[in-house]
Amino acid sequence: INAEYMGIKKMIEFLLLINKQGQTRLAKYYSDISLEERMALEGELVRKCLSRTDKHCSFLDQGEHKIIYRRYASLYFVLGINEEDENELSLLEFIHNVVETLDKYFTDVCELDIMYNIEKAHYIIDEMMLNGCIVEGNKTNVLSYIAESDKIEQRCTNIQQIMSPSPVSYTHLRAHETLRYLVCRLLLEKK
Repeated sequence: INAEYMGIKKMIEFLLLINKQGQTRLAKYYSDISLEERMALEGELVRKCLSRTDKHCSFLDQGEHKIIYRRYASLYFVLGINEEDENELSLLEFIHNVVETLDKYFTDVCELDIMYNIEKAHYIIDEMMLNGCIVEGNKTNVLSYIAESDKIEQRCTNIQQIMSPSPVSYTHLRAHETLRYLVCRLLLEKK
């Protein structure tokens, strides 16, 4: 869906989760930025965000983007916008809302939760943002959608386990041989 084509003003150009070592753990881009530009942008943002202290504000300019970021424990949540008239404080609050939603889903979210459950982190963010536009801010609604998805996924896993035959070992097969069958088999093997 192209938001600009439909007359909807795109608010967010990208969302990044970066750790304190400068590694990008999650990246969602909502505009056409080439891979080389993404790498250069992420490198520059890592350098700028990591060099700032807690005394600095959470807003900075990076080329044509206005950057809004916030650090939670070992992760930086970074939003990039193009619009000059956007309310930076509302986007800072949106970052906090994303963190609270992730925290509620993962129960005290940490970097490892995001790394090992990257698809769930993407699902949660996708429920909150669509093509750079914030579409859901209610944590309860977002988590109920994810819970329904988890239930469906669990049902599919259960069905797959039921439908797939479990492997049987040779020892298990030998344990069920009867004496009559064993004698017949031995006689046939002698021939």
